[in-house]
Amino acid sequence: YEPTLCVYTSLFFSSLFADFVVFAGEMSGVAVCAMRKQIILVGTSDFVELRAEGENLTFHDMQTGTPVMYRYAEESSCPYILADFSRVSSSMSVSEAFNLVRLYEYNLPQYKHMAIALLANNSIIEFARYWEEVCLRRGFQVRVFLARTEAICWLRSL
Repeated sequence: YEPTLCVYTSLFFSSLFADFVVFAGEMSGVAVCAMRKQIILVGTSDFVELRAEGENLTFHDMQTGTPVMYRYAEESSCPYILADFSRVSSSMSVSEAFNLVRLYEYNLPQYKHMAIALLANNSIIEFARYWEEVCLRRGFQVRVFLARTEAICWLRSL
């Protein structure tokens, strides 16, 4: 499939989220305005990459963005996802990590057929490790990494 770049901003985090996709192929370049958050989806030959940036990522952001990421991966026929959250700050609690996994179970059980490598940073590692633990116990194929090369190697080994 052809690599595609989609840019989502926090202005579009709503039930109409998917209707406001900006495709880089239709533009001469992607300009990022002064916004608090952005999510970029990139398809490669090996995996779908989600790059998240910004301050104070919330449960609502994750709840709204996760189905969009899933649909993009599904449309790309690619079950491997690299979720790069290394440039994100968040104050989500571990209970929100648990609730996020429950959201997957009830609304996106197909996630169990995908492999997700989450690239974290030190400020969100506690949340990410708990999310990984809950996901694994619930049958999801996920791993958390601090190094991009390790995350990509894991995805390519599957």
